[in-house]
Amino acid sequence: MTVQDCPSIQTYLRTLNRGIDELCVKKIRIENQFFGGAADLVNGRKQSDILTLLLCIAGETVKWQILFDAFNVDAGPDVLILNSDDFDPEYEKITSLAHWDKSNQHSLLKVIQELVGAYKNHERNKCKKLDAEIFKQIDTLSEFYEKVELSVFNNEKTGKTINVMIEIKLDIENYHEESGDGGDWTLDEPVLLIKYDLEQERRSPIIYLPPLVERMIGGRQTLTPPTFNDGQQLVHYVNHVREQMISYTNLLVESKQKRMAFIQTFLARLPGHMLEFDGTHFVKMSLLFSTCGFHYVVHVSLARTFPREQPIMTFESAYHLNRRSQLFQMTCNNYPYNPRWTASELTDHIKLLIIEKAKLFKEKSLQQGII
Repeated sequence: MTVQDCPSIQTYLRTLNRGIDELCVKKIRIENQFFGGAADLVNGRKQSDILTLLLCIAGETVKWQILFDAFNVDAGPDVLILNSDDFDPEYEKITSLAHWDKSNQHSLLKVIQELVGAYKNHERNKCKKLDAEIFKQIDTLSEFYEKVELSVFNNEKTGKTINVMIEIKLDIENYHEESGDGGDWTLDEPVLLIKYDLEQERRSPIIYLPPLVERMIGGRQTLTPPTFNDGQQLVHYVNHVREQMISYTNLLVESKQKRMAFIQTFLARLPGHMLEFDGTHFVKMSLLFSTCGFHYVVHVSLARTFPREQPIMTFESAYHLNRRSQLFQMTCNNYPYNPRWTASELTDHIKLLIIEKAKLFKEKSLQQGII
């Protein structure tokens, strides 16, 4: 095998990169690709024949190193399990590795698929030995949810812990937005992680959200999982969390549509007052008013659950500062409000309220503000 044959390794890697997304709940990451030989052997043309796979399975990070020989790909790669002391697969039973097919560009992907399956079975067997009842509930859950993973490990503080991770699919097609960078472990769907602390008899649920849903709800901490009550079956709890997610995301999708309609109505009815507005999320607009020669800006902030929550108006003087050398402001968030008002009705009420509060704001600016 000559150096000119080395790009075939890159073909395996490209195919692997395209095919590993569906193997785990959280996407597998490939990193630390480098050439393991001496640079002068390849006249400066370094070929990546060593790489590291990072797998986040049910909250536990597993590292595997794949080692090719750039000058002898006929033999297939070696696989090193870097940080899992009790997982030692029988490599001769990994068919794609034992019978390596150098002519098939999917050969490396097949090896990883088999190894991931072997690792997950290994964790399932550990769980079954540790707590048969929890294992039975996880088995039942797997009949209703496509992606369910578990891991068993020792925590120095709490002892034996069983983690269960479930992908919860949501229909958010009505929410159009670029997903952007998802960070180290990109998700396509929300994930529920449940930690079983066996010694303390405690269950701790955590929700992880993909970037799209995070921005949709306004942050990771906005959606809190319900309490996992004693005696409650795992499948019933997960169904409850899914229903809560669906209800909340539907509310947010509907809210965005109503925020957009309200801002568009305000812009059409009072075009001369609009300074700027958020045309992506529709959560804020800034309006310019003048009362008896006194100019001021009103920032109208809309919650992501609007119209359930009323708009917050912040009056801002064009002339006066506060003691921190910031523009003098007055917030108005307690006024008569009906979430059932139409966009036109709300526009009229907001305008009347601004006019009503303008005199008070002018007096406060003159008394408390600094020019």
